Amino acid sequence: MCGDAEQARSYLTALAGLTHPSRLLELEAYHNLAAQLALDDGQLARAERHQEVALDAARRLGLAFVEAVERIGSADICHAGGRSAESLEHLDRADAIARRMDSALVSARVAMSRAHVELALGHTEAGLGALRLGLRLAREHGYDCLLRWSRGMMSSLCERALREGIETALVARWIRRWRFRPSSGAVLGWPWRLEVYTLTREFRVLREGQRITFAGKAQRRPLELLQALIAFGGKQVPEQVLCEALWPDSDGDSAHQALSTTLHRLRKLIGSDAIERSDLALSLTPAEVWVDSLQLGASLARRSAPFGALLELYETSFLPHVHAWWAVAPRERFAELFVRHTLSLAHELELTQRFADAERLLRRGLDAEPGSERLAQALERHFEQRGEVAAALDARAARQKLAAARGRRAAS
Repeated sequence: MCGDAEQARSYLTALAGLTHPSRLLELEAYHNLAAQLALDDGQLARAERHQEVALDAARRLGLAFVEAVERIGSADICHAGGRSAESLEHLDRADAIARRMDSALVSARVAMSRAHVELALGHTEAGLGALRLGLRLAREHGYDCLLRWSRGMMSSLCERALREGIETALVARWIRRWRFRPSSGAVLGWPWRLEVYTLTREFRVLREGQRITFAGKAQRRPLELLQALIAFGGKQVPEQVLCEALWPDSDGDSAHQALSTTLHRLRKLIGSDAIERSDLALSLTPAEVWVDSLQLGASLARRSAPFGALLELYETSFLPHVHAWWAVAPRERFAELFVRHTLSLAHELELTQRFADAERLLRRGLDAEPGSERLAQALERHFEQRGEVAAALDARAARQKLAAARGRRAAS
């Protein structure tokens, strides 16, 4: 069912009345589907029981294609149960059937399961080789859905393919069509349905790679609602908070009516699935929407991804052209995260004697946050430790000029 669990359960109910020991094809189909659903639900023992019946029915049918499908299913269940050798044995048998049948569909699906097993075992070369084969066959034959796939396995393999640069156009199409999600949320280049850039000099929203234009006064409020929702964290933001931020002079009923109208207009612009509304709160839909600042903050806070790639997201301060009070606190928070981790990475580079990289990083940090005293001090100190006197003096003069400018602003 290509990952559609609801449709699969409906079909399973319809098949239940058709199963009889003498009706092998219906018996195989029922237990095949029941095994898939049990595995997806994490009920391994139940999946194994159904799979055993399905494989036995397939062998008794004597249909090579059906047996190959059940071998693949058995391989996936064995792998989930920690029996990788048995899993690979089932895949070898399914592959042999595919070769006899000259079936690219079966070969592609075997290769994907083999990639999943080999990568889990740490066999990187074998795993990536199988992944390349499976995706190449899928691209060459135009497959948008493979036999008996699980969302978890396919999402994981798509994520790895993106990281490795394997068949990225096909993978992006699959991700968008089947709405896969990355395991960590930190896969740069993941083809989200909606991408929002708040750490850039110009606020940008892309829907499936195409920029959405917010033009005219009529779209000002929807734009502000999206920006405020992000500023307040993008998850379970109370409607009352948004009303107070955007309609501070309106009474409660009027503000909530304005919020409902603006939300409707925003959804028309960015997609109805992009924002969830429940329990008098709004959230960006995690499976649909990626926001650069929220990604940066979450990933750096848990140190879950390489600093260098993530820091590249930070072009400038959060929503630099938004002067509303609700943008100030997140702007300061993201700036602090950026500066702290830029300094940390620069220090690591210096410890490994990658001085040129450290200098580039600190200069880039100052381009993004030109008012940071700590970054300016770090660059000055970097030159002093390197014995580059002239550069250190230039950095000190720039820092002092910056401090003087800050003083004048504070006094005015």
